[in-house]
Amino acid sequence: MITKFRCNLCSSNELEALLEFGEHPIAHRFLDAPDEHEYTHPVRVWLCRECGLTQLVDPIPPEELYTDYNWLSSWKFNPHIPRLLKLISELPGIGPNSAILEVGSNDGSFLGELHKEGYKNLLGMEPARDACAAAAERGIETLPAYFNQQTASELVEARGSFDLIMVRQVLEHVTGLEEFREALKVCLKP
Repeated sequence: MITKFRCNLCSSNELEALLEFGEHPIAHRFLDAPDEHEYTHPVRVWLCRECGLTQLVDPIPPEELYTDYNWLSSWKFNPHIPRLLKLISELPGIGPNSAILEVGSNDGSFLGELHKEGYKNLLGMEPARDACAAAAERGIETLPAYFNQQTASELVEARGSFDLIMVRQVLEHVTGLEEFREALKVCLKP
């Protein structure tokens, strides 16, 4: 079956509909008034016949989904954080002065934990306004942007390459995995 949609991994247009859930509102968004318009979007899960990736097709436009969050990372239970901090401390060549970028850094809570562990050269990248404001309140430098090849190139030109790039709870939201991978290559030191 050839469709208008392209696979998020291999770019094939050999996709097959698996589940169609209809139109739904964004789960974490609340209306301010009973007569306020509520945005809805179709939820469609399809399978790529070429590579086997099961994926959402026609995802919510990023500017609709990532302008503001109502739930920030620091409000969630994160029992995995101590394990991640330990793993990072054991990485060869990574130390307190290493340049570390977190893509999709939300309110900067994880970068704040790294800072408490002595890491000094930290940067977050996050498109949501409320999350960036919360990160600023924490003292975590955060660029209000989407991570792509253009922002990666601009970032490297302004600050240099990074020793470590953190991407946590982000890949499932990336609608162009190939471009995302290329942007990582631009930012990461060899």
